[in-house]
Amino acid sequence: MEGGIVPNSLRFNLTNYDRALLGHPKTMPYSPYCDKNIPLYETFNSCLRRHRGVLMPYVCLLLSGAALLVNGLVILGHLPRRDAAVLGLVVGTVQLALGAVVLSLGGAAGAAPTATGILLFGLTYAYGGLDTLLDLGSKGLGWFCGMVAFVAVLLAFFWLPADPLLAVLWLAWAVLWGLMFTSLALGRSGLDHFMGWALVLASQVTATVPAFLGMAGLWPHSAQVAAGAAGLLGLLFLAAGVLARRRTAGEWRAADKPGTLAALPRDARR
Repeated sequence: MEGGIVPNSLRFNLTNYDRALLGHPKTMPYSPYCDKNIPLYETFNSCLRRHRGVLMPYVCLLLSGAALLVNGLVILGHLPRRDAAVLGLVVGTVQLALGAVVLSLGGAAGAAPTATGILLFGLTYAYGGLDTLLDLGSKGLGWFCGMVAFVAVLLAFFWLPADPLLAVLWLAWAVLWGLMFTSLALGRSGLDHFMGWALVLASQVTATVPAFLGMAGLWPHSAQVAAGAAGLLGLLFLAAGVLARRRTAGEWRAADKPGTLAALPRDARR
């Protein structure tokens, strides 16, 4: 215990642990941070360890929501690239550290795939930050994003039976990584506006909101919720495409006016 503080989610279980010793049922009531009923023989320290291990992925999701939003705004031209680079380095470093901690919980169910996801996010943000600050050219980052997109699809299939919502989120993240691969590695800069809007719109739905649901112990596991999330994400990607087309059309109209060519992004001048 840090500072002698017992998390509220565990106090109820500790109280009932004493009751169980006096002859009550052999398991204590469900806690949102312990995925199964806690056995009589489980110690407080091991439950606290699992408590932290379950919370860390949601903290990483919350950080990812901020990083994805900022990167989307950078692509749309609303923020300097160096701002996103510094944030990416900070978020990436934190996620790599937390991912290593989750990976150390090797005995916990789902620890390895959960840690893999956290590490992939952390490496992407850290690599992206270094790519901008060191002016590496983004080609290698693009191919790395392509590999991560493929792994994200595999993780989606892995999580589908146990957690359909998480599987849907991994498919959405695979699309975002795939867009970065297409733009950075293959040089299809015409997709940049779509990618920027997709990052902005999807960042909160795929990261920030699920993070708060998880931290509150309200993560849904039903297939109906997952289907609704898939439909919502489909609409968001459609909206991103519409917004990107409107932006591109506006730039081409501006290019027809004298004196506006130099102010346009490079891909709009072609």
